[in-house]
Formats: sequence, structure tokens, C-alpha cells
Amino acid sequence: MLNSSISAERVAGRYQLIQRVGGGNMSSVYEAQDTRRGNRTVAVKLLNTEHDDALKQEIFRRETRALSQLEHPNIVNVLDYGWSAEYRCHYLVFPYVPRTLLDEIERHKADGSHDWCWPLMRAMADALVHAHSQGIIHRDIKPSNVLISPEGQPQLVDFGVSFLKYELSTGVTVSSFWSTGYASPEQRSEHKADERSDMYSLGCVFYHMLARRAPPANGLTPAQIDTLPAQVPEQLKRTLRRMLAPQPDGRFQQTVQLRRQLDLTQKFELLPEVYLLVTDRARRDLFDQGHIEQPSTLAACEFLLEELGGSEPKEVQLSLERGDVRLLTGALRLICARDASSPVLVIKAVHVPYQPQLEQQKIHAAAFRYLWQVTDSLAAAIPSASASATLGATLDSLFEQLSTHQVTEQTARRRSVERKDLTRMWEAVLAHQQTLLDAVPRLFYREVVRDGDTLLFTLAQPAPDDLPWPENAPVAVQDPEHPQAASYVGHVMGITGKALRVSRDIGDAHRLVHPAEQLPSPGLIGVFQQEAKAALERQQAALNVIRAGVTVNPRLPEILRDLTGAEFDEPDGGLEFFQRDLAEDKQRAVRQALAARDLFLLQGPPGTGKTTTLAEIILQILKVKPDARILVASQSNVAVNHILSRIAELQGSQGVEIVRVGRAEKIGHGAQVWTLEQRMADWRTEVLARTDGVLAQLKERLRTLRREHKANQELATNVLDELLECQSWLEELAGELEEFPHLSGEERQQKSDALAETLVLIRGMLPEAAQGEALPQLAAEMVRLSQVIAGLLSPAFPDSREARQLALVERWRKIFGKQEEFARPILERASILAATCLISGGFYLKNQEFDWAIIDEAGRATAPELLVALVRARRAIIVGDERQLPPMLDEDLTTAPLARLGTTREELAESLFATLVAQGKDEGLPTVQMLTMQHRMHPAIGQLVSTVFYGGKLTHAVDAREREHGLPWLTRPVAWFSTARLQRHAETRQGQSYYNRAEIDAISRLLHRMEYSYRELGARREVAVITPYNAQIVELLAEITPGGLFWQALSIEVATIDAFQGRDRDIVLYSTVRSNPQGTLGFLRDRRRLNVAISRARGAASGG
Repeated sequence: MLNSSISAERVAGRYQLIQRVGGGNMSSVYEAQDTRRGNRTVAVKLLNTEHDDALKQEIFRRETRALSQLEHPNIVNVLDYGWSAEYRCHYLVFPYVPRTLLDEIERHKADGSHDWCWPLMRAMADALVHAHSQGIIHRDIKPSNVLISPEGQPQLVDFGVSFLKYELSTGVTVSSFWSTGYASPEQRSEHKADERSDMYSLGCVFYHMLARRAPPANGLTPAQIDTLPAQVPEQLKRTLRRMLAPQPDGRFQQTVQLRRQLDLTQKFELLPEVYLLVTDRARRDLFDQGHIEQPSTLAACEFLLEELGGSEPKEVQLSLERGDVRLLTGALRLICARDASSPVLVIKAVHVPYQPQLEQQKIHAAAFRYLWQVTDSLAAAIPSASASATLGATLDSLFEQLSTHQVTEQTARRRSVERKDLTRMWEAVLAHQQTLLDAVPRLFYREVVRDGDTLLFTLAQPAPDDLPWPENAPVAVQDPEHPQAASYVGHVMGITGKALRVSRDIGDAHRLVHPAEQLPSPGLIGVFQQEAKAALERQQAALNVIRAGVTVNPRLPEILRDLTGAEFDEPDGGLEFFQRDLAEDKQRAVRQALAARDLFLLQGPPGTGKTTTLAEIILQILKVKPDARILVASQSNVAVNHILSRIAELQGSQGVEIVRVGRAEKIGHGAQVWTLEQRMADWRTEVLARTDGVLAQLKERLRTLRREHKANQELATNVLDELLECQSWLEELAGELEEFPHLSGEERQQKSDALAETLVLIRGMLPEAAQGEALPQLAAEMVRLSQVIAGLLSPAFPDSREARQLALVERWRKIFGKQEEFARPILERASILAATCLISGGFYLKNQEFDWAIIDEAGRATAPELLVALVRARRAIIVGDERQLPPMLDEDLTTAPLARLGTTREELAESLFATLVAQGKDEGLPTVQMLTMQHRMHPAIGQLVSTVFYGGKLTHAVDAREREHGLPWLTRPVAWFSTARLQRHAETRQGQSYYNRAEIDAISRLLHRMEYSYRELGARREVAVITPYNAQIVELLAEITPGGLFWQALSIEVATIDAFQGRDRDIVLYSTVRSNPQGTLGFLRDRRRLNVAISRARGAASGG
């Protein structure tokens, strides 16, 4: 239990407790100061430690989860939460609101008015409607759990004993914690609570407000409701009786029904008066429009009064337009102006607008309820001087509210336009890409036959010579009658005339691959575009979310437009780092990133340790908030894997729960242990192991029962045992057969042979008369044998409870962990979900929300790609380097169509990360920070990179001796070789690419010399040969043969610049290829490629 005295220690090193202001069975609430937010006053709730850990943690998990889903003006919002090591308990932080509904009731105790009650009642019901729509039950509604804001608005607080109504049967129910006098009968009798229980408690609160006294401990009765003051309308008493019915079925079944009933309280409110003066122009308008039969002012006044609700005023919409008030009714628009000398609104004109236009105007107007008085005489409108002052004050308040609303609406419209500007260009580009995909032709085929791992399609017509299918294109087939469904079948091997050969990719488990005999024939075959279309759809969905302003962080669209709106806490100077040797620049970055409440941008120049920094940030988040959900994303799978590996390395045996989402063949072997598929397989293995004993017991029980009944059938005991054994074999073989689609051709053939032999053995164990004719298809033969054995066993032991139980367990074991719904609990309990940016918008993650998004390599992502991950998180840390490689654009985005769209490739290649970084630096914002200490390169290489690309800001953590390359004939770490004086130094064009024979020969000689030198030194080195052109790679591989036996001292890799971003080697040789009289460099003009190439080297870099 917490001490009653206030400790000097801060909660979570941040919140200084001032005084205890409340508490209950499970918690204590303190007024506190947030020392990282300008010492603003907050309420800190500490869960008492007298309850056992399991209960305490369950309460905490549920409260934070419930509150995180609730965003409503009448529900208090959670500012922060986590674990306080200082107080050894969980904590929650809320805005500090000192007044409660109890204070409000006490304030009105002496007066007999109930007008103050009605708006509070409706607002509290609104809050419950929202909470219940999210599946959340409060369970402890009472006046002390209703705060009253400075504006007089009620705010429901303390969902500490609430739980999700769809999860009532799991975990701790906390049924014993309810408040005397307010708990429903079912709660008092230890039954489960639901929406109707909250309505009962709310009815008790209403009673307390109206009676000015608390309800009795044993519950309210109809007689007690009848004793309410006579001023309480009978309609409301009827509503209270229904809310307080002893049985839940007697109450409103949904809170929204109660809310509708409470609308009647609007009739009881004392409304302020507003006078409308009818002018001759208004009278003529009403007569001309046919609203009144006589052109008299009396008829005009009577009509308008009825239009506004008469004695029961309606809610109407008002807006301010160029100083005039627009009053919008069901069908009319009244243009009114404030009279200069009297407190009245003068009706200047009456319009009958087009109804859709009127409804649109209402959307942007504000709703008001007044007691309207319509007159044609100023003298009649002002009965007294005091009334004149009151009417004037009412109009002052009205115009003030309308002015505020006008500013809010103008701001909202401006932001909407800005959001459209942010998305409009990319929406047009994505639409253009979709058009290009739709234009790729499909071919009609007459039949398809299978030849091993190859499918042979016979086309109806020879394929066109200019067929725009990519080489080795993935293809899918469609049924002409159902063209919307495409089934992936493999990759094109070749097309000759009418013959189209396709290689079957059986190992692609993520794609649906049908047996050849199940493919439609005839049908359509075309390029498989599901992945490309899915990528476009995910990017478009992210743009839609930004444009609509419905991001998880509601401030994100505005912040992307103007970084000055990003909020920060004070950085934690006392942070204890997991990596004690973390350099100072990384420490500063970690502190600033953790202080971000919206967005933080981290520049990571080559070798500065951004992966190490991100791992530290993630572990720090989870240290403070162990239940935080973090999305780790990047433009590439390699970068995601690097972050996860570093986290795992730092965590050791106490690893956090990680789930890696994506295609297994793209994720790579190093991260397979975290894949969703592996997690599901591990779970399945664990659960099956737990049920092995149950299965064995059921089978043994059946065997025993069948032996007991052997006297009633003709089978001998040994035959019965053999049949039971055969039945078990067939069940196991059925599982193996399911794995066939995921096996390669050779593996599948081996399995088929083994299966066929086992089936022959089983058939031979059957009584001769029952063996029958074997079927050629393995699956069909298995079914036949299963039916034969079941027929032989059925007389031995008819259907029984045990047999049904066994069948149920076996069916459950067969499907457990193999269906998509089994992924949900794995995803929900994971702390870190990792995927590429585009995959984060896919099936498994598209409906997930995250506390943090950590996005690496943001400089390589286009704006829509980055937004796919960004829109899903409350806070985001975006990491990249705008001075390395830019975003990859599709080759189909050529100059002419982009010009028609009003953009260029250069404009599209400007990453959102680069744009934000430039804005942050221009304005000197804390949102942007750069890592400055590099740990990879020889200081000479690092200094070159720093000077040329980073304004000399990089420092070097490595000593030159640590990075010596050891070659006596290469005196400098950086060397440039020119081939200009060599014969045949010019480039050679090959298709759409280039190669340079002179550079190939020079690189080969250089590598051979290195090989001999390092052999003599007894050393090994990793060498990267980097070149931007694929034709050069092909020629280099043929010349060097990196995997050949000659290379004993060198481990050589030849690849493009793009393939090497994020990686390093001891030595880098950079082949630029281009050499021509015109001095044309092509895309090599982009200096960022040179930055990437040089900075891959740890010890030596050479370019030519």
C-alpha cells in the first residue's frame, strides 16, 4: 500500500506529487506537476500494491486499453501511463480537473432549480453511448467519477474496473469492486455487468442530482422516484423508472435508446430569448414563395414562429457570413443583421435554397436553441430596460460564438485544402500507375496440361511480337466468367507461337497455386498483378486517411504541413542506457526521440550507428511502457531485420515479443525465427504437444472398448489391432499430403513414392476380401482405404461418446494454428510488429494501431510509401539520410505522362523525409537531429564523406590504425584511377545498360594484386565491387568469378549501389562505367550515389 505521506521522488522520474486528492479500493489519485511539460498540473493515479500482481496488471492493462480507444469530449483522456520503478506500481496520468459532480450537486443544494441538470444528463449519456459503441463498459459510474471541466462540461473518468464486453470470459473480472448505492442489482449479486448495468448506475446518478441526496445503499425503488420534487417532469420520472428497473431486461437495451429519451429534457430548459424583426422585404419574400396566403406582417410572423418551433423551439443552424447571420431552418435560409440601436436581429431576406445546398451549408454551421420571438415592431420587441440589457447580452454571446465557429470552420477548410494539396499529386500518379497495370494485355488459352513442374498452355492465337510482358514475368490465370479472381500459377519460361510454358512455383506458400487439373480451361492468362495493385491500393488508402484527417495521431496531417506544430516533452537527462558505451550524439538523439509527442526526424549519415540508436530507443520505450505496441518499418526488409537483430542482441534471454510480417522468401533466413508463420507454427507445435496425452488416452480408451466388444463381431484381436494401426497411419498421411503444395518438385516426388509404398503396405494388411482395386491417385486411394477400414471397424464398436470426442480432438488438432484467425492473438500480444512500409498496410496490419512507429530508410521511400506506416501510429520516429539514395520510382513513370500530370520524376524523387528535414533545419526546430559520430570508415574516408556531403559535421570514433588496409603498394585509404589514357576506355551500350571493358580489366588486375598481397600477409578481406550498371555486373562476374577457387584471401561481392546501401566491406572498388566524348553521366550525376559507394568502405575505397 502506498504511504500516506508524499514522497519527494517523482513518478517515472517525471511527475512530482503534490497532494492526495482521492482514491479507492485499488488506487490513489494525486495532484501532481509534469516536470517535462512546463510543470503543468496533472492528476496521477497510482495502483495500490496491496493487490496481487496478476490482478493489478490486469486492471492496468484493461484501463489503459479502454482509455486509449476512447476519444470524446465528455470522457477524460489519458495523457501518459506506464510503470513507476520509484513507487513499484503502475501509473496513469490525466488532466487535472479538481471539481466533480458531487461539488456541482452541493453548489445547487440550496436552490430548487433543475435547469443545470438537463445538459449534464445528456452529455453523460453521450459519453456512455460512445464508450459502449467501442465495446467498453464502465461498471463504476458515480458522482465522484464525473469531473466537471472549467467550461462546465461533465467528463466521465476512472475506467479502472471497466472491461471489454466481448472479452468478459477472459482474465480477471474484478466483480467484487462496485460502489454502494450506484451498483446495479446484478453487480451486487456478483453477476456480469453490461450496458444495462451502466444505465442503472447512471440512473442512480441522475436521482442524486435531482433529489440532492445519495441513493440508498440497497437500491432505489419506484416509490423513491415518486418522491422527487414536483418540478421534475413526469416524463423524466418514467425514464428513470425504466433505467432503474431491477431486472436488466426491464431497462433500455441500448444506451442510444436512453439518449433519445433524454432529448425530452430540452423542453424543460429555460432558453434565452432572441427577437427577430420582420421587414417588408422578408414579408414579400414569404408571400412570393407561397409560404403565406396574405401579404400581411401578422401572417409572416406566425409562419416564421411556427417554422422555428413555436412554444417548443427547434434546434436550428446558424453561421456568420460577411457580418450577417444565416439562420437555416428545414427549408429556408434567413439572412439577418443585428440592429444598430436595438437588441434584435433584422430579417433582411428569406431564401428557399436548393435543398442539397442547404444541407451542405448546415454541415458547416453551428447548432443553437433559443426561444425565438418574431415581431414586426421594435417597440413591441423591447418590453423593459432590463430586458433590453439581457437581450443584448444574449446577442453578444451569440455573435462571439459564431465568430469563434467561423474561425474554426475557416481553419478546418484551409487544412482540408492543404491536405488535398499534400495528396493530390500522388493521387494522380497512383491513378496513372493503375491505368498502366490495367492496360497490360492478357492472352486467351484453350487448354493447359501439366508436365512435371511445368504447365503448358495452348493459346488460341499466337502471342503478339510486341507483348509487353516482363522477362520471367509472374503470371496468373482467370476464368473468363469470373475475371475478377486471378490464381497465381508461376513464371513464364518462354512463348513459342501458340505454346506458352510456365514454371510452377510450388514453394510460394503466400500465393494460391492450383493443381493443373483445377485451372479453368479455356481461360485467360496474364501478368500476375496482385502485388502491384495491392501496393497501389495501400498507398491510396494512406493518402485517403491523410486527406480525411483521420490518422491515429489527429495532429499528423497538420504537422506534415508545418513541423512547428510538433510537440515535445523536456528530454529526460537522467536516462539510463542499455548500451553503456553509447556515444554522446546517440544519447542526445535517444533523449530527444523519447520526448517527441508527435514526430521526430533523425538523420543517419553513413556509419553513424542509426540501427544501434533505434534499438536503444525501442528498448527505452518498452522499459517505461512494457505494453506499448511498436511498428518497426522500413523501405527494405534488410533494414528491418538489422533493427530486430540488434534488439535481440541487446535483450539476450529476456527478449521482447517480436512478430515479423511479410513474405518469407523476401524476409530472409536471419529473421525467420520472428515471422508470423513461424510464430504460428511454434504455437501449434506447443499446443499439439500439450494435447498428445489427451489424444493417446482417447485412442487407448477406444481400443479397450473395442476389445471388450470383440465377442460381438467377427474380427480377431490381432486383426482389430492392425486395423486400428492402419487407421492411425492414414490420419498421419493425410497431414503429410496437405504439405504437398509447399514442396519442390524433387521433394514432392520423394514424398509421393514414400506415400505410395505406405498405402501398398496398408492395403496388404487388410483382409483379402476387403483389399479391393487400388486407385491411381494417392489422395483418392487414401480416402478409399479410410472408408474400407471404417466399414470394417464399425461393427466392432458403433458410434460412441469416446469416438465423437476423438473425432472432435483430431479435427481441432488438424486446423489449429493453420487458419488466419489464429494470427490475431499472436499479433495482439506482440510488443514489436515489424514489416516493410507497404506490408504494414497489408492484411495483418492494416487495422492495427500503434503507440509508436519507428521507420528506417525513410529517405528511400516515396511519400505514399512512408505514409502507409506513418498514419497508423500516435507517435513516429522517422530515420533516414536524404543525402544517400533517393526513392525508387517505377520505370513506367516517364517524362511525357508525368508532364501531363503536372509533375516530374525529379519532383517525385524528392522524399517526404527530405522535405521535412529541410523545413526543420530552416526553422531550427528540435524535431530534426543528425547523428554526427561515424564508427565505420577509416578517418580519411570519413573526412572525405563529411566534407563533400555533410558540411564537415561528422567526427570519427575509429582510429586510423584500426582501419589500415595493410597493402604496402596502396599508400592512401582513398585512391582514384582514371582509364582515360587506356585503349578501349570508352563505354559500350548493351540494350538499356552499359559496360566498360577497360574498367573491368583494371578491376580484375587490382583484385589479383590484392589477392597475392593478402596471401603473403596471411590475412583475409571482404571486397565490394560496386557499379551502377547491370551490364557491367554481368561482365565483371564473368571476368572475376568471385566464387572461384582462386580467391583464397578475398571474399568478393559484385552488386549495384542500391544493393549495398546499409552494408559495408573492408575494401570498396567503385566502377563508374561511363566514359564518352560528350561527358554524359546519366543518373550518375546524382552525387548521392557516390556518397553511398564510397561510404561502404571500412579500410579503403577506390574509384574509377
